[in-house]
Amino acid sequence: TIDPKGFLWLSAGTNLYSINLKHPEEVKSFSLPASIGQFGISKILKGNNQYLYIATLGSGLFCYNEQTQTCINYTPEQNQLLSNYCYNLLQTSTDNILITSDRGITLFNPTTESFRSIELDNGLSLVVTILYLSEVQAGLVLFWRKT
Repeated sequence: TIDPKGFLWLSAGTNLYSINLKHPEEVKSFSLPASIGQFGISKILKGNNQYLYIATLGSGLFCYNEQTQTCINYTPEQNQLLSNYCYNLLQTSTDNILITSDRGITLFNPTTESFRSIELDNGLSLVVTILYLSEVQAGLVLFWRKT
């Protein structure tokens, strides 16, 4: 993911890297919790705040705070996240984070740390095939391929 400030964010195992694309020699490394390395990372999203959102395929959602270098893990067992299998992330115009998963769609409010979810009857067949998430003025638009 490339953030608005021109930094490329990458992960490898339990390390997170920030590379300044204007000055590629400027590389910063951050340590992530060991649990993030157990499963694949499906998406990294730099929020409009100090957080970096990391979707995983088995460990839920991680929110990494750049300023404090701390990480919070959100899971169905501890929070109202629908699933530990998170595929895609999108920040809305109201700074909420939209999360697609194998069970449906979750809207996460980072300010209140609250979740609202839409569970789909056959979530896996629909959500896995979502090709693109986009927000327009009239509201949220989901594009998917019917299987």
